[in-house]
Amino acid sequence: MLTNAEYRHAKAEQSALQGKIDALDREVDELDELKQSRQAAKDHLMPEMAFYTNFMKDAFEEYEAAHPPEEP
Repeated sequence: MLTNAEYRHAKAEQSALQGKIDALDREVDELDELKQSRQAAKDHLMPEMAFYTNFMKDAFEEYEAAHPPEEP
């Protein structure tokens, strides 16, 4: 049978571990929210990038052909 001191120590350790687990769960939730937010921002920018990559491609190539880089 446990002594009072052993019981109190074990319960304190159990409580401390549960606190750490709860804190990690909150952190995981926060990181999931951050991940979703960053993915939404990326998804918002992708169509704009596609515009520059696809629609403006010919214009870029035409400009670059007319204005070749200068040698140093």
